[in-house]
This record gives sequence, C-alpha cells and structure tokens, in this order.
Amino acid sequence: MQDWTPFKPVAGAVVGTDGVEGHLLENNRYQVIRREYVSGPFGEFVHLTIRNRDGSARHEWQDFQRIKNELVGKEAEAVELYPAESRLVDVANHYHLWVFPAYRFPFGMEQREVAPVGPLQPPD
Repeated sequence: MQDWTPFKPVAGAVVGTDGVEGHLLENNRYQVIRREYVSGPFGEFVHLTIRNRDGSARHEWQDFQRIKNELVGKEAEAVELYPAESRLVDVANHYHLWVFPAYRFPFGMEQREVAPVGPLQPPD
C-alpha cells in the first residue's frame, strides 16, 4: 500500500440532507466530507463522512484515528455509532465519525497504552 499523503481540499462544497455545508478532502486513500456544527447535546462537533477511494468496505481503525487527528485534532474525542435499525443509513461504503473537540466522554480508557509505532503511524 502507498505511503499516506496529506489531505487536500477538493473544489466545491457538499451539502448534507440536514442542509449543513461540508468540505470534501482527499488523500491517496480516503475521501472525507467534513461538516462543522456549532451546537449539539455535547457542544460543538464535527461530522466526518469517510470513504475509501477504492470503494471498498475496508475499515482500518488506525487510519480513522489518524483522519480524526489530522482533520479535527489529536485531543478531540470521536464516536462511531451503530444506530437503532429505525435510524440506519446504509447506501454506500461510507463510515461516520462524530468528533467533539471540547467534550470528553464519561467512558473509555483512562490511560494511553499503544503498541510500538508501525510504518504508517506518525510518532506522538
């Protein structure tokens, strides 16, 4: 697999079904739509819609962590929701992260613990 390249904006805005305008970004592996929301139940948040450029259903956790870090921030926390069937959206191989720059979830691990850095992960 090719080395990771930086995300670059792609011309034109993308408007979601909720009317919020997003910006399309690409690197050599992923296309991401980044939409900012000024308020929500936990304050401001960013919705990232992630798609593999090859159209596959590949879901690499380390890549998604890196996308979150690069497009929102290393100390922002994100969730990927597995919704109730009544709210299911499954029309393409897209993944969704809801990222909260200023909110820390009251669940999750308390301390950092990671394996040695792999060839595609940037150092801390």
